[in-house]
Formats: sequence, structure tokens, C-alpha cells
Amino acid sequence: MAKRIFILFIFCCSAVFADPAPGFDNHVNFEISIKELYSHAKNGSLDSIKSKYFILDGSFSAYNVIDNKEPTYTVEIELINGEWKGVSNVVMYKAIVIFSGKEYQAKFPERRRSTPDPAEVPINSGLIVVAKLKGTKNIDGEVIPVLDGYYLRVYK
Repeated sequence: MAKRIFILFIFCCSAVFADPAPGFDNHVNFEISIKELYSHAKNGSLDSIKSKYFILDGSFSAYNVIDNKEPTYTVEIELINGEWKGVSNVVMYKAIVIFSGKEYQAKFPERRRSTPDPAEVPINSGLIVVAKLKGTKNIDGEVIPVLDGYYLRVYK
């Protein structure tokens, strides 16, 4: 009897854990990287990917504070990724991610200190961000994707 109950328990548990999160793929696109975003922006084909969230990783290379008021603190960060072409050329892909809220003030201060605060995100850190496409920005003739950031995690 105990053996049958155990088998029934295992069968029920496997059925519960086998199902993927319902509807998750309708909201998140894991297939998009900074390279693909950059390519879509360059080709003007962003409409097909505009409605989903992306989980992107890249290096944090620069930032610009847009609004320095505490409750509405807004910062644009530049997230980059690249790849080798041959043995001597590196192609860089960029995206701008905008974060808003007072929690980003300590992470991306308006003025960097000579002795950084422990909460401050160091330049050239690896970041994983959850973001949604907002549009594009033309910088020196280059079309760069712009995203609204919702979450970020630093890995060094």
C-alpha cells in the first residue's frame, strides 16, 4: 500500500513540475541579445519585438543622470557587448537602458567619489537587466536601441 501511495505521489509531483510557467513566453523573450537588438534597431524592424521583456547581459560602460531629484531619479546606462571578427577586429553592440527611481541614486550617483560607496556599480561591471524596448536614439549617425529597465543584477 505504501509503495502505491509513493508511486502516486511521484506521478502527481512530476505532472506539477513538468508544466512550464503558463503564459511566461507571452511576456519574456529569452532569445534576444544586445547584438540582436542592435541589428533590429539598425534595420528598423523593432515592431515585432516591442511587446516583450528581455533579459540582457553586457558590460556597463557609461551612464548619464537625466533627473537628479530623489523621488524621480533617472539614469541612462550604456550596456555593451561585442564579438571578435577574425583575429584582430572586435565589433561592439550597444544599448541604452533607462532606470528610474530613488533606489538607483546610490548605484549610479550623479558624481562619482574617489572612494566609491559599496552600493555604487563600478564601471565595466557585468550586468544582467530586465528591460522592455522603448525606442531608438541616433548617436553620431548610429541607431542605438533604448530600453526601460526594471531590474538589474551586478556580476563582476
